[in-house]
Amino acid sequence: MNIGLLAVDSDYPNLALMKISAWHKVKGDNVEWYNPLCSYDKVYMAKVFSFTPDYGYYINADQVEKGGTGYDISKILSVEIDRLQPDYSLYPSVDSKTAYGFLTRGCPNKCKWCVVPTKEGKITPYMDIEEIAVNGRENIILMDNNVLASDYGLQQIEKIVSMGVRVDFNQESPWISVKERLPEENKEYLVVLDNRVIYVAQYNKNNKSWLIYGTGYTYNVVAYMPIPSFDEILEANRDVLERIKEKGD
Repeated sequence: MNIGLLAVDSDYPNLALMKISAWHKVKGDNVEWYNPLCSYDKVYMAKVFSFTPDYGYYINADQVEKGGTGYDISKILSVEIDRLQPDYSLYPSVDSKTAYGFLTRGCPNKCKWCVVPTKEGKITPYMDIEEIAVNGRENIILMDNNVLASDYGLQQIEKIVSMGVRVDFNQESPWISVKERLPEENKEYLVVLDNRVIYVAQYNKNNKSWLIYGTGYTYNVVAYMPIPSFDEILEANRDVLERIKEKGD
């Protein structure tokens, strides 16, 4: 079979597409990124976000299967595919020392702006770090939504330390619920409203409202996060910048 893969709205390494690719290659199928000039037996389309534009052109394939939160929040990979090692060859930018994965799925919180509790339910164990850090891949990018809220997650962190692998928890939420605590006054924050729209705003302690620039006051903020300074962004990405520099040299 000739298989095409199409990441509709994100260039970030897509675990589902990588595992689908691995499954088809095990079966002896040809797998490649979708090319509209070619024809395919089947094309898999992945869409991460519900608010981004869909692919608006004809798909030249006998079968088209759509997946991802942007298409169907309830759709998941079969266990047979989900337990495979991802096909990292789809993304040449991912070096041979780097791996992506999850230790846990789900989240115990029920934040109004987040689809994870609806999509994945309460936090549950998913994979062991030894199933992700394989074949010499020792720089691990974990996409857990709330790994620290799980005893299993904490056990895995202890195991990570003992193994000596480097880990980037890139999905830990910087958003602070207004029910948890309120911010300082006279500072700018990113805020998310109960309709999931994001603005820049300041908190007014006197009337417990938020001033959104160009819009006015609102009481519908459900979470906020500090806006990082340039120096903070630089420090947070120092490892990435160093690796880019090393490759340039």
